[in-house]
Amino acid sequence: MIGAVVAWVVLLGGSPASEQVACAGALTDPEVARGRVGAGLDGRDACALHGRIQFVTAFADVDVQFVDAFPDLRVQFVDAFPDRPGRWQVVQAFPDYKVRVVEHFPDLKVKVVTAFPGCD
Repeated sequence: MIGAVVAWVVLLGGSPASEQVACAGALTDPEVARGRVGAGLDGRDACALHGRIQFVTAFADVDVQFVDAFPDLRVQFVDAFPDRPGRWQVVQAFPDYKVRVVEHFPDLKVKVVTAFPGCD
């Protein structure tokens, strides 16, 4: 991600000082901090997946498999305030993440719970 930002600044004719500013901006970018840009989701950063979720069949940000045991993330479906790890609000438009449900080779294994969502 940082290399892409530096390349973009250099292509635009930026100076080394502006490259440092661009790199610093990339590190403080909320999209990068939330794990949405430049990072694949695995068991280690599964908690980054919370917010407004849209279930899709193609062009997903992450593939999930619903399991009963040994999940990477415990998910609680909520109607409002999906602001903590493991809380998902299902929406039809303007999602934070697009999720596809698969049976094999998921990026993330998820268990649906009614209390105590999140990671271990």
